[in-house]
Amino acid sequence: MSDKDLAKQAFQELEKEQQEQQVKDLKLIVKRTLEKLEKKKEVKENLDKEIKILKSDLNDLKEGRLDKIKERQDVDKKAKEVSVIIIKEHIIEKEPPVWRQPYTWYWNNNLNLVDNGITYNNFVGYSTSTANLDCKATTTSNIHFLSCNVAKQNTGGTYKLDNKVIKYL
Repeated sequence: MSDKDLAKQAFQELEKEQQEQQVKDLKLIVKRTLEKLEKKKEVKENLDKEIKILKSDLNDLKEGRLDKIKERQDVDKKAKEVSVIIIKEHIIEKEPPVWRQPYTWYWNNNLNLVDNGITYNNFVGYSTSTANLDCKATTTSNIHFLSCNVAKQNTGGTYKLDNKVIKYL
């Protein structure tokens, strides 16, 4: 074999090694990209579930169905973690209509004060009844009462958030 043939063979082997290294690098890039994609899908699934729970809470408040919020929180641990309030118990009065029976509730202290840029302890909203809704309670000892009828009639309104105003009907 001549020097020229040896050099050509060495060059081909070097190219082959470089190509094999590039394939290894590419496989690693694809693997890490797929791993990151799967993690992001998990995060998205969790966020989608949280969004669904929060939307359900809003819809149930609008319909005056505190019983559905309580049931969801009793059945689904995630719903109890995500909801802004915890519906604790149903107070049975002397046979009033179901929609007038009050529930006890308290602020959910399991929420982070800041979650994805949203500060929960700094929310002030304004309802159509012109009542200022100050949501700064921080202890579970501060128990509140709410009837389904009041929730149904007063959930809709204009709410001022940190960076925008939302009309919720």
